[in-house]
Amino acid sequence: MTGEMITSGVFVSGAGTVASNGVYLPDGEAEGKPKFVKGEKGQPADQKQEKNLWTVEFKRGDWAICNPAGDRYYLTRESGTRPPGTGWSSNHTGSQHPAPVVEYDGALLVLRQKPGCPNNVLNVQERVWKQRKFTDALVICAGERFEAHRSTLSAASPVFEAAFASSMLEGLHAQYEIKDSTPQAVEGMLRFIYTGCTDVSDTELCPLLDLAVQYDLGELANATARRMLVSVAVENVCAYVQTLKRHHEKMASLWDEMLTILQNDRALLTASY
Repeated sequence: MTGEMITSGVFVSGAGTVASNGVYLPDGEAEGKPKFVKGEKGQPADQKQEKNLWTVEFKRGDWAICNPAGDRYYLTRESGTRPPGTGWSSNHTGSQHPAPVVEYDGALLVLRQKPGCPNNVLNVQERVWKQRKFTDALVICAGERFEAHRSTLSAASPVFEAAFASSMLEGLHAQYEIKDSTPQAVEGMLRFIYTGCTDVSDTELCPLLDLAVQYDLGELANATARRMLVSVAVENVCAYVQTLKRHHEKMASLWDEMLTILQNDRALLTASY
């Protein structure tokens, strides 16, 4: 069983030093400003084992991306109370070009295993997801192909189970195509199936919710809808409302919460039409 956590987070991508790329989650402060620590493939901070990890922190007067030894591999002279998105450059002989793109998200959705789940189980599932060894199925979306294990997908979703057990193309050739979605949302769903964790951007919440409902992943659906309530804004309220309305019978209480939000915010209500 899983639960969800809404937290701030930092996305680091595009860095020449590949190990520095990933999702960083809050882990206290450094020099009076928030510090972010890279999870093991995005694992929430409260589930990480104590070990040296990459960090994004304010160090010696600059925002920096530091390697596990504490060396400032990339830094920016831009100041502020949170990691800036611009001005990053290489700062260490071991760092590789190009410099990364850094994105701060104040309401990052992280789905996580409940605290009682043993760390060794989490670590095994993370390795299975990352390594993808001995796969026997392909999930395809918009030309992107994701290797997977039929047994894992079937155990998580009755829809996948029925497809792979059928005499149709999915069952005969172990290829399953998902249409009317995005590769990012599909990858997020698959990672959730394997690990119970996923991190997604606001732009992927609508297709992720559609997938969660379609494949009968109730915990993913509830957590994604909850994130919509937290991150709803004028620019996304129309899409959020339309998506939640499609599934309101399966998540009536969350739909009611959205209606309450709209009733109490005229700007959101107007933009929702």
